Amino acid sequence: MSPELITESHYDAKSDIWSLGCLLYELCALQPPFQAKSQPSLAIKISAGMVPPLPSRYSEELNNIIRTMLMVDPNKRPTTMELLKMMHPSRDITRREEELKQREIALNGREIM
Repeated sequence: MSPELITESHYDAKSDIWSLGCLLYELCALQPPFQAKSQPSLAIKISAGMVPPLPSRYSEELNNIIRTMLMVDPNKRPTTMELLKMMHPSRDITRREEELKQREIALNGREIM
């Protein structure tokens, strides 16, 4: 439930961005970003916008993307196009390839000794 729905404000695509942020957060953290024992308590937590950081195995970049998606003010959330620009899978792939090359070099060095 996005902050807009709690306050019964206008609902638009930014609410969907918020929902996607919740889903991504839960996929990474294996728990929802907002937890409470009652609906009113949950509404208070959502309205406060206090999102715990993702587990440390996730990049700060991903943490920041999800945090922007979960901004209380819908005007501060990214659009779909802005989200696509924020996500750079090719850069991540290149970084992973470089890490693998470095590991391979290190392993080859061990074999020579």
